[in-house]
Amino acid sequence: VRQWDLHTGTLGRLYNLKKPVDNVRLSDDGAHIVATALDGDIQVWDRASGNETHRFGGHRDALITMDLDHRGAFVLTSSRDGSTKKWNLDQRWSTEIIHDAKAPLAFATIADNRETLALVTMDGTVKVIRLEDSAVIYTAKIAPVSLGERLALSPDSTRLALILDDFLAIVVALDDGHVISELHGHAGVIRGIQFSPDGSEIVTASWDQSAYIWDTETGAIKERLTGHGASVNRALFAPNAQFVATASLDATTRLWDHTTATTVLSIHLSDKSNILAFSPNSDSIATVSRNGKVALWDIASQAEIRTLDTGDAMLASMAFSPDGARLLTVSDSGEVYLWDLETG
Repeated sequence: VRQWDLHTGTLGRLYNLKKPVDNVRLSDDGAHIVATALDGDIQVWDRASGNETHRFGGHRDALITMDLDHRGAFVLTSSRDGSTKKWNLDQRWSTEIIHDAKAPLAFATIADNRETLALVTMDGTVKVIRLEDSAVIYTAKIAPVSLGERLALSPDSTRLALILDDFLAIVVALDDGHVISELHGHAGVIRGIQFSPDGSEIVTASWDQSAYIWDTETGAIKERLTGHGASVNRALFAPNAQFVATASLDATTRLWDHTTATTVLSIHLSDKSNILAFSPNSDSIATVSRNGKVALWDIASQAEIRTLDTGDAMLASMAFSPDGARLLTVSDSGEVYLWDLETG
């Protein structure tokens, strides 16, 4: 783990875990650095002195999430082995099992107030757990398929949106586990769900050939985005929330004006795909065809401004760099490419 001075760009202290590093966190007060290894081991250093203060082990598989509480009193970890543990930093070896699931974990997230934890196991079981006493304050069951597309975490980590069954999605408060709203209205299976950048709205994609925008707090439908000729598999907000993009089995990607619910750009692809990405400043969008072609579109001019040829690779995901100058693509076969969007 390397520490860098952001003003000078110089390398500061080096912290050696002596095995591949999976994750790293700095405590809120800046006093501790915590790193986790791929095998689930945890190491803690005092940042001022660089000395190791704690080394923990005991998980049987890789970690899904790791965080510290606000006071720096404990480290919380969730592992694919199904267990969630709290490691006390005021004692050298003290640990507490918060929860031990019967199935491997697929997803885990800690609420912004660090008082509750949301877990989703590979069998589709959802639980919200209060860390103070390890009590389960909310539980639900979702279909154990495409779990990553059946839930979304709000940007401030205070709410969890779940596709509970084919036609119903709900929003759960992570602070106490109560259901904030229920999203009813789609006539077909709900295929994807995502929060708006400020968390006030949710967009869902459905096999009824539409996408809906909902009020997070009330569950009211605010906009219906209709016009696709087949199922909509993906819907997402632009970072500035001015646009919503949808991807459909009709082999088109549509860009919608959020305020008017009208199509501002319709992109015809050579084949169906649900891989989309907005640039950080929301001025362009990248689309993918199954033949491995990535196209970059300028939203203002509605023109294709760049094509990236990945060969015949089937892409699994892509993402822009924070400055929008590069695009990262990942294929199903594990190939990773970083593209310079100026030169292609």
